[in-house]
Amino acid sequence: MKLMTIIRTHTPTSLKPKRLILCLTLLFSIGISQAQNRGHYKKEYQQKIKAYRVSYFTEELDLTVEEAEKFWPLYRQYDKRKDSLHRSYSHRHKTLRDSLSEITEEQALQLLKQQQQKETLLFQQKKEQIEAFTRIIGPKKTFKLMHLEHRFRQRLIEKIRKKEKEHQE
Repeated sequence: MKLMTIIRTHTPTSLKPKRLILCLTLLFSIGISQAQNRGHYKKEYQQKIKAYRVSYFTEELDLTVEEAEKFWPLYRQYDKRKDSLHRSYSHRHKTLRDSLSEITEEQALQLLKQQQQKETLLFQQKKEQIEAFTRIIGPKKTFKLMHLEHRFRQRLIEKIRKKEKEHQE
């Protein structure tokens, strides 16, 4: 208590607002910096995952140079469409999912219909993707790709869990 009184009495009043502004500016800039770093690390992490996917699929599928030149642009196109579809639906549902206990029967029904529509679009896209890949890399490699996509996700999840476990220890 005495210390605070001493600080108040010996600190010029003109410096108090300046210190407050300086502290707030510092805290604000640190917050912005950390948010930018998280965004940067997220993009960097996504790029590493994509590079790992390209390496893994190319090696496991044993793609020729000609196959790879045709395959990867098409794969990226389908991947972007799939991500876009997921983002558009998840953005719409986020507010309702956050208040799941408060949604009405009508809202729940609407969400179910939207989910069915999303699943139908994903199925149609997957069907087109399989047909296109079959033309480019053949049925055997296309079938193997479907298996590798699942295996890749599993390995990625395992790596993430392993890193999380290492950070916790």
